[in-house]
Amino acid sequence: MILTKAYKEIMERVRLTEEMEQRVLMGALAAMESSASSRACGFRRWGALAACLVVMAAGALLLPGLWSQPVEPGPVTVTPQMVSAATQQELEELVGFPVETLTGLPFTPTQVEYTAYGEMAQVRYVGEEQTAVYRKAVSEEDISGDYTLYDHIWQVERDGVTLTLKGNEEGCALVLWKQGDFSCSLRFTPPVEETLAVDGAMGKE
Repeated sequence: MILTKAYKEIMERVRLTEEMEQRVLMGALAAMESSASSRACGFRRWGALAACLVVMAAGALLLPGLWSQPVEPGPVTVTPQMVSAATQQELEELVGFPVETLTGLPFTPTQVEYTAYGEMAQVRYVGEEQTAVYRKAVSEEDISGDYTLYDHIWQVERDGVTLTLKGNEEGCALVLWKQGDFSCSLRFTPPVEETLAVDGAMGKE
């Protein structure tokens, strides 16, 4: 029977209670019985019409229920405000703590960019072929923002400070260390040798 086939196909896609299913089926059957006198010449046409009635009835029963369902609020992600600073002093005023100047970098910076990400300071040193990004914030976590899965991770001691170095066959790309209550990071592009990376992180004023 066309009605039964259409009904089953639709019910496979629509979830109704038993009571709602009975109401939908009874409405469709009533429509079919009212047109019984014309079955011989238009059975297929009425079967398609009945299937449409099933869809319409199911939609009428389902939509109000769907609209009335409460919407669960999703997680709220707060992005720290990014503020550019013209000088190192202005950056310190924005973040509220001292920010060192790195003097041991393995290249001569031609441009220095200061940025405050909320309460995190970032200084980007740009050279002709290299860049180094220094970050500092009151935190216990890795604040580098670098989520690369490096092949090599090792530690080095320098002046009583434990530095965690990350990199690959090209060299060290990231240095992480603690400075009192602060977490610090220094990311090199492209990677550099271990000694140069450590000197770059520890050489400052």
